[in-house]
Amino acid sequence: MYRRRSYPTQGSSFFPTIKNRFIHRDLEKDWRMEIDFPPVNMKKKSDAFEVTLAAPGMKKNEFQIKVEENRLIITGEHKMTTEEKTDEYVHQEYDFHSFKRIIPLPKEVMKDAIEAVYEGGILTVKIPYVKKEDSVKLIAVGA
Repeated sequence: MYRRRSYPTQGSSFFPTIKNRFIHRDLEKDWRMEIDFPPVNMKKKSDAFEVTLAAPGMKKNEFQIKVEENRLIITGEHKMTTEEKTDEYVHQEYDFHSFKRIIPLPKEVMKDAIEAVYEGGILTVKIPYVKKEDSVKLIAVGA
């Protein structure tokens, strides 16, 4: 579903261990921790900050989006169960993916005007900046 990054656990290939000598390398991959991080693109525009996140196969209600202390926090949970029954056997699999992305925002944003759209496997979040008033103010001279 997402690009996977794996981080080796103890017994890496630099130091051969008994496990490395006797167990095939393909099996060792199953013993590594794998974390899912959907890829993210960020655009800094003049009026808003836009984040797109690739998460194909998910549903709109599986996302939670919030702004907290000038950070955009996107979390997602995808759960799926497939079951196949015949007279001779039952085959059932569970699929569960979750992620959390924390993205620092470049400026103060209008939290009430954030828009999020999920279409074609891409989540797009548009975060408008707070509009600053002109720092120059003309004052009329009275009589």
